[in-house]
Parts: sequence; structure tokens; C-alpha cells
Amino acid sequence: MANPRPEVPILEALETLHPERSKQDLEQAAGWLTDNFGVVEYGDLEGAGAWAEGGVAIVQADSSLGAGVQKFLQDLLERFVGYVPPEHGEDTEPVVTDGDADGRPQPEDTVPEAH
Repeated sequence: MANPRPEVPILEALETLHPERSKQDLEQAAGWLTDNFGVVEYGDLEGAGAWAEGGVAIVQADSSLGAGVQKFLQDLLERFVGYVPPEHGEDTEPVVTDGDADGRPQPEDTVPEAH
């Protein structure tokens, strides 16, 4: 499944990526991302690597979230911990690995090999 376009609203993106989840859970998760980190569109997750680790801690401490939504957000944010998006320039190639369904590099793909 292809990732949604960056300008797609976050709720719509979550519905596309996680059709197995209830609409109510996804609405709560999207609202939480918007309220806590200003994530309005799917593209806003591009910089999530900078705040995802702190976001996981906030999710874990947020008693207003149901257990299912809390687990969903924790799993979602943990995928971004340490993720650094590639520079967007004319000479850059997108990084796609087999290890991640969303095209995000795995840690072993981002560590330079010793020569």
C-alpha cells in the first residue's frame, strides 16, 4: 500500500493506513496528534523523528486515552524514533528498504559501513 500524499489530512491518512482500526479510535488518535504536536496533514509526520520519543512518553502518561488508542499511538510513534528524513534536493534519491513497509530506513540501513 502506498503512503498517502503529504497534504492528506491526518485522519484520512490514518484511515487509509489502518483500515482495521475503528473510526472512533482513529479520530481520537488524529485529534491527539493535532492537539499535542500540531500534526494536521500526513506530511506533518515527516519531522516526527525529532519528537517521537518524547511523544511516546506523553502517550504513556495520558490517562484520557483508551488503552487501544494509547497502544496504537505508542506503536505509531515508536516507528519514528530516531528517523531522520532525507534532505529534499535535486540530487537526493529516496531511501526505500525491504525492512519497513512505510519506506522508512531501518537502523542497520542508516549506519555507514566501516571501510
